[in-house]
Amino acid sequence: MSNYELQDYSKVKDDLSPMPSGDPEEVYAKGFVGAYYDPEGDEIAKDAVVSEGMPFEMEDIATSEGFADQAKSGTYILWKEVEKVGLPVNTIGYVTQPVGNCVSRATQNALYASFCAAVASGEGSIPPEALEAAKSPSNPVCSEPHYWLKWGQNAQRAGGDGWHASASLAAAKDHTGLVWRKDYTSVGGPNLWTESKGTAHWRGWGAVPDTFKSFLHQHPLKTYSKCSSFQQVADAISAGYGVQSDGGQGISKSHDEWGVSSRSGHWSHSMSVLGVVSTDEAKRKYRTQGLLLWTNSWANWNRMNGAKVFGTDIPFPPGFYATTWETMSSRSFYAVSSVKGWPNRKLPDWSIKAKGLI
Repeated sequence: MSNYELQDYSKVKDDLSPMPSGDPEEVYAKGFVGAYYDPEGDEIAKDAVVSEGMPFEMEDIATSEGFADQAKSGTYILWKEVEKVGLPVNTIGYVTQPVGNCVSRATQNALYASFCAAVASGEGSIPPEALEAAKSPSNPVCSEPHYWLKWGQNAQRAGGDGWHASASLAAAKDHTGLVWRKDYTSVGGPNLWTESKGTAHWRGWGAVPDTFKSFLHQHPLKTYSKCSSFQQVADAISAGYGVQSDGGQGISKSHDEWGVSSRSGHWSHSMSVLGVVSTDEAKRKYRTQGLLLWTNSWANWNRMNGAKVFGTDIPFPPGFYATTWETMSSRSFYAVSSVKGWPNRKLPDWSIKAKGLI
């Protein structure tokens, strides 16, 4: 096992296979490898950022941009920025992933939140195709084209599903970005309303057709950064950046009134962090450095009905949940930026709002 409680790619590459059918929670609990650790891939991802003269460590970025320790005590919720620009959060986990593309889904969800935070702060606007995609019961961001790249790049050497965040982020930076769910047949692409498990695998086995490339790089992932502590994750989110995380921790379906779940079993899985709670009250209650607010790709897998973010009246969207930092601290964490650089968007502190002070 690596530092992230994940199998090393060199040891599992010959055993990777397409994700079996069934409830994804059960499939992952039985040992399906949706995410693994690849030290070589991590170095490649780092080099891709550093070669452009950008810092790779969030510690350096937060210090230079003036948001280090910005989230020392507070509640910062990125999905509220998604709501603010008129896009949905209740479909982020939908449709339940039918293939082993949790890594692609986590990359796209972190980028989706970062993009919306940028728009909410006055950087750009929501394109018409995103508003049209938002009418769907599915996630308006389509992760399938990103997943094709995984298969196209790794199918012969990997033989199946499974990826890791650093490779996915590098691919998003170079090739995809955000792709809105839409019928692209008029420009030589596919109809992304009808993509399925079968077509996801079928397309990935070969090179992505040139006719598809015209729609891929619309709102690209510009850069990413490694977070090595709770404070770095919290600061990144408070500045408006979604975070992707790979790791081996399974999580219980059960949760308390504040949506906090404990560890249960093992998943080789990738998810996104779209909020943090670092208030003194939360730290005392849970004996933690802080709470992470997660989103999954398994729809309403844990029946998160009625639970509120700690200390607020904000309900969790379907499929979201919270954990203590200590429950997940051995995972990898990457912050994602949809613009060149890391401007501080200074998200509102919802703990202060909850107290009626602003």
